[in-house]
Amino acid sequence: MPLSPDVVAEFVIAPLPCLPDDKLSPLTKELEAKFLPSLEANRITSRAVCALHPVVKTNVVTVGMWIDLEDEPTEDELRAALLDSSSLTPGRTIALLVTARAIKLQAAEEWAKIGEKTDGWKFGPVTLDEEISVLLEVGSNRIVTEFSGTYDPGWWFPAVDFTYTISDSLSLRPPGSAPPVEARTSRDVDVPAAIQAALLIFPFSPLICKGPTCQTRAWFVLLHPSRRRITFANEC
Repeated sequence: MPLSPDVVAEFVIAPLPCLPDDKLSPLTKELEAKFLPSLEANRITSRAVCALHPVVKTNVVTVGMWIDLEDEPTEDELRAALLDSSSLTPGRTIALLVTARAIKLQAAEEWAKIGEKTDGWKFGPVTLDEEISVLLEVGSNRIVTEFSGTYDPGWWFPAVDFTYTISDSLSLRPPGSAPPVEARTSRDVDVPAAIQAALLIFPFSPLICKGPTCQTRAWFVLLHPSRRRITFANEC
């Protein structure tokens, strides 16, 4: 398995001097909890290094996290791999790298926990499949999460299969922007309906409206015997 870290976080600390590596341990534990919250601590190997950065020419703290290391590398090998993984560029004070492997491992772990808590991914009339797909689109900054399931309303209504897709994308704004990162999320439900049905969606404001901006809205989407796609999007 390559020695490259699964998660790397870099912070410019100039004009402060570097602390010894062993003094940075609390920072590594804090970042483990932030970036790999789904994984057991014994699966994570973390190290932190403070050194003069060869590109930005100032002191930088670099924290790396490895998941499920099979070998037992030396401290020098971990340090070298961590310093080689830098992605910090001039004009930036922070850099973050989270690999596709880290994202997929966390998604699988969380999905398994959901299955345990819900007695097999069951939510009332909805039963989700045991598998979840998390893909990073090559050449883009988009993460696509997809899972499928079955909705069985009971009575004389037929069970309906569906696929739910979540697309997340992140992009850096110009230096000095607040917030520095733009996030966009879209959700997509793909439903093959065997018969005509109506789906009622209620995004509504408070029940007691005070003022012209307080409105209650409802959309009716008619699902015909062909596949119909329903998409919702938001950004922050």
